[in-house]
Amino acid sequence: MKPPPANDGYLNLVDVDVLNSRRLPARLEFSHVARLLNFQVYELQILCRVGLLSPLGRPAQNSRKFFSRDDILALASNRNFLHKATLVIAREIQRKNAKAELLNSRDTLAGNAQRDS
Repeated sequence: MKPPPANDGYLNLVDVDVLNSRRLPARLEFSHVARLLNFQVYELQILCRVGLLSPLGRPAQNSRKFFSRDDILALASNRNFLHKATLVIAREIQRKNAKAELLNSRDTLAGNAQRDS
């Protein structure tokens, strides 16, 4: 049976195997980090963009990113990091929603102006 895609909200069976192993691999992928820190993958992308989470090496923007197991486990038990990460994610989502709302209101006003003339 083929495991469901990781992007549709289901947990990938490979992720389950990795997370249930006796020892985590030294390099973790986005999906593993998301499960360990209890964040969504898109939230981790926000944390990387603002500099709270940094991948190993200097990966290209469109390449796979890996994270150090030891760093991620340390962050998982760091209350200050979790608090700050949660605040940053909430702020970024609010900013994005406000921007979308502003664009929608502009489109609505422009549509009303065209209809009135």
